[in-house]
Amino acid sequence: MNIEPLLDALGLQEDAARALADDLRTKTEELHGRLQEAQTHLEHLAITRKTVTALADRLPAAPPDLPEHPDYPRIVAAFNEATSPLRARDVCEALDHELLPKNRSPLLVRQIVGRNGGVISVPEAAPKDVRPSNVHWLTPRTWRKWVIVGLRGHTRGGVPQPGWVGGWRTGTWPPYGC
Repeated sequence: MNIEPLLDALGLQEDAARALADDLRTKTEELHGRLQEAQTHLEHLAITRKTVTALADRLPAAPPDLPEHPDYPRIVAAFNEATSPLRARDVCEALDHELLPKNRSPLLVRQIVGRNGGVISVPEAAPKDVRPSNVHWLTPRTWRKWVIVGLRGHTRGGVPQPGWVGGWRTGTWPPYGC
């Protein structure tokens, strides 16, 4: 009896079974990887559900009241239609409001002629009898005399005045030794 054809047929079946087993092992590894990914995704979804349900208790029961101003829907529409951040000026333009110049002062002012002949703007509510530029500084000699007489309580002759209860009796005045 010739068993060669039988052995060849068995070899072909072994090779096919081995190929099938290798193919199934490869598919099993792929399925195992996909199973791991699905389990990780499922864990993440469970964490998200837990977080959302924990935060749901903190949310207000009713939505917040929207402002009742008639321009509110138009402002929201301007922001929704914008493709870039908006400035207040852009919102005013979208609402067709009058734009004021940048250097406009909220104070009422009037124009007067200054000392050098130039026109200057001054507030209307400013007192008219104040002369802030009429300041006279003390000379060093006058300052030393004023310190002795005014702060240390001496008379014009330089003698301490009896009963003077001023500050600076500690001898620390003036601090720079006038």
